[in-house]
Amino acid sequence: MLQIHRFYIIILWFLFQLFIEINCQISPYVLKERRGHTATLFDKKLYILGGFPLEEIGNEFFYIDFSVSFNTQNLKVNDLTNINTLSPHYNAGSAIGGTNNDTLFICGGLSNVKYATMELVNTFNPRSNSWSIPKIAGDKPFLVDCDMTTINYDIYILSALDVSDINILDTINLVWKKVNPIGTQNIGAASSSILLPDNKIIYIDSSNTGNLAEVYIYDTVNNNWSKKTTTGTIPPKKDGGSAVLGLDGKRIITFGGFVSATQDQLHELNLINFEWRIPKSSGSIPASRSHHKANVIGNYMVLSFGKYTF
Repeated sequence: MLQIHRFYIIILWFLFQLFIEINCQISPYVLKERRGHTATLFDKKLYILGGFPLEEIGNEFFYIDFSVSFNTQNLKVNDLTNINTLSPHYNAGSAIGGTNNDTLFICGGLSNVKYATMELVNTFNPRSNSWSIPKIAGDKPFLVDCDMTTINYDIYILSALDVSDINILDTINLVWKKVNPIGTQNIGAASSSILLPDNKIIYIDSSNTGNLAEVYIYDTVNNNWSKKTTTGTIPPKKDGGSAVLGLDGKRIITFGGFVSATQDQLHELNLINFEWRIPKSSGSIPASRSHHKANVIGNYMVLSFGKYTF
């Protein structure tokens, strides 16, 4: 069954690439290339916001509805750009939080001096299709190109200025907190964070500064770091790659972030023995890309957009 799930994941990668190519021709909403966007899943809808280049797609906001049956000839895209109140931006972070876990939080991001300054945190209610700016207590962190992980209504964010700190946004009481975990780690601020079943967060360095021969795990309960040395077919350094947790909770699947099309784009890290390997896949693997997004939707890992890196 796990092998079947793995094939499902690979297959959807190919379908998603076909989605984009086909619907750029036939959909009323023309999907454009972008990178540094946010992609947030809520209620089987993937909300895409912003990205680079700013002038072309920086203020675009839409969702792709995955609650309907897959049809490669008719990808359902719903344009929400006309209700977007945020300035054009890229490299923001996003997560779901709030009292009912039904609020989209957009944090940080980069823009241009010719656009209005964005608030550090903006929220979107998918049920009412409305934006708001929450009043949040505590010391504001500096957030850019950050990956966000939600545990029990708290959003965990690795600091961009000092990676020894973890910033926490309490989405119920709307308070910023900062903790300084016990131990040390050596990862870049742009790394991918993956929530594990035991409420620990593992970081896969995607900043082109770290070494994938080791990974770091943050224990949110005991507030400490641990390091795991990896073996096997260790991937080269990544720049803007993606990573998700496998359906069995025992594997991490990474894609892209390389500068050469000749390198293997797909890697898998076994969380039992921390061994890297290149999983077998069928069909033509998608082109190498960086600064894309990856979301698990049902049995699938969905890649959205990104910059081709060769």
